[in-house]
Amino acid sequence: MTNVYFIRHAQSTANVNGYCYGISECDVTDFGKEQLERLSQRFKDIHIDIIYTSPMKRTLATAKAVNKYHGVLIVEEKGLIEINAGEWEMKRWEDLERMFPEEFETWKSRPHLWSSSGSETMAEVYIRMQKTVEDIVRANKNKTVVIVSHACVLSNYFCMAKGLPHDRLIEVKLMSNTGVSLVEYDDDLNLRIVYENDTRHLGDD
Repeated sequence: MTNVYFIRHAQSTANVNGYCYGISECDVTDFGKEQLERLSQRFKDIHIDIIYTSPMKRTLATAKAVNKYHGVLIVEEKGLIEINAGEWEMKRWEDLERMFPEEFETWKSRPHLWSSSGSETMAEVYIRMQKTVEDIVRANKNKTVVIVSHACVLSNYFCMAKGLPHDRLIEVKLMSNTGVSLVEYDDDLNLRIVYENDTRHLGDD
């Protein structure tokens, strides 16, 4: 059995300032750094063999926090990067609603159909995440793996993991900052979600 922990990055400046930030860089906030310290403590006594992370600053910081008491290899994996939001990148959500009302309504009510000029589609992200995760699992049979990524791509992954068709993506809730999920894979890549979006390290029930 291969155990895979999925973690969303800590709170970023774009999270609190109301920006759509996709593949754009932003820093972890001071509160995000507190989240990372708590995350480090959570994983202190959990065996880890390897960590894969999106190459963005916010995910790298999160991966390093998980690795604080382990010193295992951290692999930067481009397949785990957030959705490329195209012309939406680094625009405020309130401005996007005004500038692109039809696209914005699609984002809210039919996210599986969303795209903007120069962006990836949700379907492309769905396929990318499934392939990336399955490649990681194949390369780490019977190990414990940590994957650090982003809200949108993790929603697409868990849509697949729950066996939902992609047009039901809206039913998959966004992961919390530093939310932890655990998925088990057998040798045939059959999976079981053990738990999802656990934030007990932040003092949540």
